[in-house]
Amino acid sequence: MFVKIITNRELNADGCSNIEIKKDSLLPDSIEVDNPNLLKNETLKSSSLSMPAMTENEIYKNDIACFIMNRTLKKSEIVDCLKHIWIPPLDFNFPENIEGKQKRKFQHKYLTQYSWLAYSDMHKGAYCKFCVLFAFSGGGIGRQFKDAKNDFNKHSKTEYHLLSVQRANDFLINFESGFEKTVDVLFDKHLQQTIESNKKRLIPIVKTILFCARNNLPLRGHRETGSLSLESVRSSCIVGEQGVLRALLAFRVVSGDTELQRHFETSPKNCTMISPKVQNEIIDVIGDVIVGKIVERVKQFRFFSLLCDETTDISTTEQMTVCIRYVDTSSWILGEDFLGFEK
Repeated sequence: MFVKIITNRELNADGCSNIEIKKDSLLPDSIEVDNPNLLKNETLKSSSLSMPAMTENEIYKNDIACFIMNRTLKKSEIVDCLKHIWIPPLDFNFPENIEGKQKRKFQHKYLTQYSWLAYSDMHKGAYCKFCVLFAFSGGGIGRQFKDAKNDFNKHSKTEYHLLSVQRANDFLINFESGFEKTVDVLFDKHLQQTIESNKKRLIPIVKTILFCARNNLPLRGHRETGSLSLESVRSSCIVGEQGVLRALLAFRVVSGDTELQRHFETSPKNCTMISPKVQNEIIDVIGDVIVGKIVERVKQFRFFSLLCDETTDISTTEQMTVCIRYVDTSSWILGEDFLGFEK
């Protein structure tokens, strides 16, 4: 069972953002960022695990669930969530859940192993305190702990979590400096990081499509299923059971392309950027770039002409071939380039 946290931000009078948090169902991950320094920021700790005992009112005041209500959070409340969140004492009796035929419960050691983790006595479940405040989705970790460590490790590698950790770190630094920078300025920096990360993810995919185009290789096969993050799927691609593009991408991963492997492991199913639609869009963009370079080259010369020839293919679709012929005035060599088909 999972919980999604939606955050709506709007700037207030002093330039900082109020954050409205609502509780709903989990959405796919959508925020992407690539910054190796983000992981070290996870050492942010809300408070010591050996904190003094609290009264019942203090526990419920600082319970992580108090920051997941349908109201706008103040800056001081965000700081409380980050620095003064309630942590169960070592002898706390966590409730047991019956999962199938097994009884399982939250383990106190998880709080030591994952500094971003917070337990809610009110909701009897675990949350990521950074994602609760700064992610657009995915703040809830859940109330079932059959494979808890695997779920926590998977969450800690998601892009929206890494971005939330960075945002939390920046917020605390900005808070301690008296809010010298407005929150929207900080978010602009994260947006730029996300753009650069997406560019890095596209590079190996674009290069592989270019390789197929230059060698007249078809991109897709009859059956293309499964995530390339799975070793079994990569093996089936390499032995030729799927399309050429997926086979080449799987070969890159097996050959040690860790960036591409991380992309397939952390991206949602609707954001792997290798779908047939995305492939066609990349091919169209490559074609536009090539035509643009041809036009720029022809503009440097004085003489050129267009060559057009219309033909009807087997499906009775009329297509006109467009080529351009020009004279290179520096060497007086005749050049001819294909521009494309026009229906």
